[in-house]
Amino acid sequence: MKRAFYQTISNKEIKMNNRSNIYRTLWENNDLSRQKLVSMLHLSLPTVTQNLVALENEGLVRASGIESFTGGRNAKTYSIVNDARIALGVDITKSNITTVAVDLRGKIIAKSKMKAEFD
Repeated sequence: MKRAFYQTISNKEIKMNNRSNIYRTLWENNDLSRQKLVSMLHLSLPTVTQNLVALENEGLVRASGIESFTGGRNAKTYSIVNDARIALGVDITKSNITTVAVDLRGKIIAKSKMKAEFD
């Protein structure tokens, strides 16, 4: 008789996964309303709202605009903060050192190149 293997997931892991999914969805699709996130991710409105507040408090997400509808209230939209984090790259060759900084979308925000002689 085969026994089924079940992996238990803690509430903390579920919350981290929800937050990650919300952030990734905003990264892939700018300017989404709470309701659109609920629909896309099949999460409850309180879960989406709670995670958006946390992401805003961390400086990773911001309110980006208003989505107009023909009826009802206009919905606030959210986007990631492109420069909330940066990545640095360094290229060292025999005669140069090049550095580059990119934002969360991969856009170059700073670049420098200087001559350097190495033996």
